[in-house]
Amino acid sequence: MDLRLAELLATLSLATDLGTAFPLEKALRNALLAVSLGRAAGLQDEDLSDTYYMAMLRFLGPSAFAHELAAVVGGDDLTFHSTFEAIDATNPRAIVSQTVRFLARDAPPLARVATVGRFLATGSQLVSRMRVADCEAADKLAQRLGLSHGVRQGLAHIWTRWDGRGFPAIQHDQIALPARLSLAAAGASVEEARMPVAERAFELFAALFGADDGAAVQHLLAMVGTAEPSPLLHRLGGILHTFAMPTAAFGGLLAQVDIARAEILGFMLGFDAVLAPVTASPAVAHGTSLDDGTLPGFGYAMLHNLSGLPSVVVRAGTSPEGLPIGVQIIARPWREDVALAIGQHLQTALGGWRMPSL
Repeated sequence: MDLRLAELLATLSLATDLGTAFPLEKALRNALLAVSLGRAAGLQDEDLSDTYYMAMLRFLGPSAFAHELAAVVGGDDLTFHSTFEAIDATNPRAIVSQTVRFLARDAPPLARVATVGRFLATGSQLVSRMRVADCEAADKLAQRLGLSHGVRQGLAHIWTRWDGRGFPAIQHDQIALPARLSLAAAGASVEEARMPVAERAFELFAALFGADDGAAVQHLLAMVGTAEPSPLLHRLGGILHTFAMPTAAFGGLLAQVDIARAEILGFMLGFDAVLAPVTASPAVAHGTSLDDGTLPGFGYAMLHNLSGLPSVVVRAGTSPEGLPIGVQIIARPWREDVALAIGQHLQTALGGWRMPSL
């Protein structure tokens, strides 16, 4: 039986997942996501190969330092990884807080106090030695397997950061390309899921907006002195009229909206962000947004007018007709920073707004 190197390293990666307390197949997901990012960026096969093998080996190092690490953190190196993986390693306050709250929390009180004190006193030296062991262990195996210089250079940069505050202290394009892709994919898990209430978003939003038979819209127009609404607003009034309801029914509608919001919040517990269309089609021609076949397609956007979650919309592509195609990024409550950061990345990667050809 012929065994490909990629298959051998995939098997090894399952062991490194167990040895670092990561979810099973984390290294595999990281490699596939990194290669997918590279392919989307138009990289050549050689760069994609370097990215794959570098990503498969990058988690090998922690198991090489497990004995030394366990001796400092009370015998449980796995808890160490799960405790500190998600925090900013350049933020001393976050490190101290995480250490005091979570490190060795299942140990007896006196043993836990000793472990926390020992780590706070020697943690910086420990992490420095762990960085060296991480890079050396992975590089030694890459060298024995005859992997390329690109793979080994990427492994030397697995502790870097885009902002230059990692190890070594390089940033941006100075970081080896395989490392950049692997680090971008680290911790990212993408799955297809349907947000609850999506199929009811149009009916709920339209009912909420039109429950007063358009009285609020008329009041706003009067406030700004608009005596002759546009034909489009006249059409909107006719649509809203079909959703008019008595006060008692409106109370029931508000209860439905609250239930829908609760379902959406529950769904978001499993995700840091959600990417979704803005509409069911590319941008529509002026004056046609209220057409029967068009208006329900805005349910994707209406869903998050209902949810109140932070949402950012950016251009993600262009239709064959030259019309913009948007994507919206929805984040958890109060995480506008996440939505804006992803939106900025997508806009940069996909070209963003472009001057239309007139």
